[in-house]
Amino acid sequence: MIPFLQKANYSKRGDRLWSSICLWSRTSPSSERTLYFKWCIASGIQRSLSDFWFNFCILQVFGMFATYLVLRTGTVWSAVVAHSLCNAYGFPDLSVFFPSYDGGRWSKTRVTIIGIYIAGLVGFFWLLEPLTSF
Repeated sequence: MIPFLQKANYSKRGDRLWSSICLWSRTSPSSERTLYFKWCIASGIQRSLSDFWFNFCILQVFGMFATYLVLRTGTVWSAVVAHSLCNAYGFPDLSVFFPSYDGGRWSKTRVTIIGIYIAGLVGFFWLLEPLTSF
């Protein structure tokens, strides 16, 4: 229940929002308050579930990759290093692939970032086999 409440801004970071909701709830009719609180909880649950499934899928893919590294190299240290690098870099910002980035224009920066992402993926898969064969 705690993750759902955190996503619905019932955490310490949401104190300012919570205080404004409490102020608003004292000045509005009870039917509006009930609908608003139901909407807050429903949107928080929806965000929590989407975050859960996204993280679940990413962890499954990384688990398969880590297993591949352990089986190919014969040591667990390769998976430990890969995991530490993934934690250090985090998940890439994929907003450049959507039209809302940079006002929908195809600027040089946007094209460069997309080119670097594609070159990184090609390089990763091209070098995966030679770098893991011992």
